[in-house]
Amino acid sequence: MEPFEQAWALLKAPLDFDSIEETRTPEGAPLTTADFYHPDPEVDRKIKLAIYGGSDMRAYPAEHFGDEHERVGRARYHSPISNDGFSLPWQAENIEVEPEAQRMGLGSAMHDLMVHQLAQEGLALHPARRQTPAGRKMWAKRLSAVGFYPRPLSDNTWALL
Repeated sequence: MEPFEQAWALLKAPLDFDSIEETRTPEGAPLTTADFYHPDPEVDRKIKLAIYGGSDMRAYPAEHFGDEHERVGRARYHSPISNDGFSLPWQAENIEVEPEAQRMGLGSAMHDLMVHQLAQEGLALHPARRQTPAGRKMWAKRLSAVGFYPRPLSDNTWALL
């Protein structure tokens, strides 16, 4: 990906990183939320992303936050345990986006939020060994030269911003 393409992807990113909040559920489990905006500025639609307990992400229209009947996306992330008891790198188990919310970057935004959360702990998100064709396509766009997400940005990309 060329520097201009990287800069353009950042500028049009619909995930509002300034909206990220870390709180707790009423039961005391960790809860991270962030806002996602429709990438078309003519469409007034906000989706709230939420990571429950550090690994279960859900997406809801902002006006129906927490209503499972209105959920438009879900993703599960985990750090599997190897046969010898060691934790393996974090990876996406599955990402589901309802048809009415597809093709606007919601799945990528869910990944971006999880990557941000893992980076806070010095961790990275790695591709799973088994992937769907759509999963492989997403990772092909996002995979860095060193084999994990996020792709490092060049100095030229930052200069364009």
